[in-house]
Amino acid sequence: MSLKRRIAFILNSIIALVGFVIGASYLAKSEITSYHKQVIGVDWAGLVPGVQKLLIILMKGTGDAAVVTALALAFFLIVPFRRGENWSRWAILTVGLAFLLPMLFGSIYLASTTGASSPWWLNATLLTFLLVGFFLPDDLR
Repeated sequence: MSLKRRIAFILNSIIALVGFVIGASYLAKSEITSYHKQVIGVDWAGLVPGVQKLLIILMKGTGDAAVVTALALAFFLIVPFRRGENWSRWAILTVGLAFLLPMLFGSIYLASTTGASSPWWLNATLLTFLLVGFFLPDDLR
């Protein structure tokens, strides 16, 4: 594997790893995050149980989507990308964009409209990794 492909592999692996960790942490939580609390402006205990349940279900759905996306990216990296199959670059880009763009837009929107400290910078960094990883390799079939 060339140096450019190794760098692309590492950048995309970071995206998969971070997506998995974030997804797993969302799945394990029993309460919304601190920036979610900033957005709603109400302490967790101040929410009625039905609203708490709905927010947890939505957060776990996001976590599930992050884990599934991370596993898909890992598969594309480990199997076709390592074999040098060019279509895998497009698959990684497509799955990565479908995951990262909504997360980035949502986190920027929340930060700009509510002042909450949402992690938009992490989404922007991962999106940069995705684009660099896509455009870097020039030696795939």
